[in-house]
Amino acid sequence: VFLSLGIRRYDFIGGEVSRYGDGWLELARHLVAMDVDSGWPEPLAITLYTNGWWLGAEHFEAAGRTYKDEAAYLDDLRVHGVTHVLFSIDGPEARHDRWRGHPGLYQRVLSGFPRVIEAGIQPRLSVVMRPGDPFEFLRPFAEILFTTDPENALARFLYDPMNHFNNFIDTGSGAKLRKGMRSLESLGRAEA
Repeated sequence: VFLSLGIRRYDFIGGEVSRYGDGWLELARHLVAMDVDSGWPEPLAITLYTNGWWLGAEHFEAAGRTYKDEAAYLDDLRVHGVTHVLFSIDGPEARHDRWRGHPGLYQRVLSGFPRVIEAGIQPRLSVVMRPGDPFEFLRPFAEILFTTDPENALARFLYDPMNHFNNFIDTGSGAKLRKGMRSLESLGRAEA
């Protein structure tokens, strides 16, 4: 039904899906199969949002299966129709690693970008931005994606509609990180 309405992007979000989800890859494959000869000019996009917990991993479980390594997982994603992997980045490197509680995770995601490309999937970012954050911390990711245009790589990256930029609003486990952050109520007043 959604395909017939012209919905061209399907997002599978978070560890609940990538790590514990069972059947979502079959749903992705079904979407691809149903989309054959649909006639829509915009290509189908199937995305996985992840923090990159599986980058560099060996013998791990994901999507209801066991994978021998990252390459096997990426290959299975591609075979099932996943077109993009959006890695969650919580701002500049030091803050990202502190908020995520995993030193080195930012660099692990950055170093994983080329491997995702080599697997035939497009990496992008879901980025948490705070007021005053410079975009410069995204340049290394942009330069990996737009190697043929390094001068305009960051601008192209910022305007790429597959990237996702948002403010930090979390009512789940991230809520405990809110110390020193403005409340949702104050954000609304500031923009009014």
